[in-house]
Amino acid sequence: MFGDTPPPWLSWANTSGARATTTIVAVIALVLSAVLAVRQQGYISCVAEQQQIDAARTRAIAAATDVERQADKALIEGPRPGGPSEEQLRARAAAAREVTDTVRRQNQPPPARTC
Repeated sequence: MFGDTPPPWLSWANTSGARATTTIVAVIALVLSAVLAVRQQGYISCVAEQQQIDAARTRAIAAATDVERQADKALIEGPRPGGPSEEQLRARAAAAREVTDTVRRQNQPPPARTC
């Protein structure tokens, strides 16, 4: 744009000191960018690992929780003609809750950690 003769207010840009300063700033920016990229990748890996652990725990608990919900729903709806009595419905709900509690005890949440 200006060729080899910059305007007076940019004359400092054509000095070796300005070129060296620009190079140093660029190198620092590249190094900082690389450090941040490595740290970000570590954070992403950490979060992904925690999500995988949590997903495995959720899968283990989901089936028992679904059975417990069905038993609770049947208890709320109450006894039906030709179906189980209210006492049987309560016993089923209590048994389902005990199974869910057992599964939860066997699949404790992982210890909290920060990434």
